[in-house]
This record gives sequence, C-alpha cells and structure tokens, in this order.
Amino acid sequence: MTADKRWKSGVFPIAVFQGYTSHFGRRRGPDGRPEAHTGLDIAAPLGSPVLSWWTGRVVETIADGSCGIGVVITSGGYEHIYCHLKGQRLRRGQVVRGGQQCPQCYRPLMFRVQSATLLL
Repeated sequence: MTADKRWKSGVFPIAVFQGYTSHFGRRRGPDGRPEAHTGLDIAAPLGSPVLSWWTGRVVETIADGSCGIGVVITSGGYEHIYCHLKGQRLRRGQVVRGGQQCPQCYRPLMFRVQSATLLL
C-alpha cells in the first residue's frame, strides 16, 4: 500500500463522536474575522479519551495560545496533530500505538494530518 493511501487507514481519534464543530478551510475566528483553519474540530463529551490515529513516535509536545495543550506524532511520513488536550501524558520520543489512549480532551479536539508538503 502506498503512503498516499495508508494515511486513510488510521483509527478515528475520538471514541465518542458527536459531530464536527469546525471544518478545515476558511471560517470566522473567535474575533469575528475570517481565518484559515488547518484541522477538524471534533465534538465529544468533556473528558472523552483521545486515541492515536496511527502508530508513531511523539516528536513534539505543545503548550501555546492557539493549540492549548497538544501533541505531534509522526508515522509513515505523516504527522498527526492533536490540540485542546486536558493535561499532557505523552513525552517526546515516546512510541504510541494506533488506537492507544492519549490525553483526554477538554473542549472539541482539533485534529490535523499533514505530510511535509500537504495538509490532508
């Protein structure tokens, strides 16, 4: 299977799916201005487990204003990014298995998959 098809075979990152609150592309930001949104915001009950999309290695942990607490996992030439997590249980260099529970979400999970040249 080619890498271009493999990215589609991952585990959905939320165990209890309640819909999408924001899609990839142009949207209105919190300040009311148009902005580019580079992921999917996935609604789930507060504290729902977040699952690793695919087996990979943690390459970055995030704590900033736009992502909140997040993690970047790399696998097969792709990065999967999870934002809006409740706490940080993963550490840089740690191997995470596909479907493994990661930190819980505290608001809609922002999820993004990208390669070096393409947002998927």
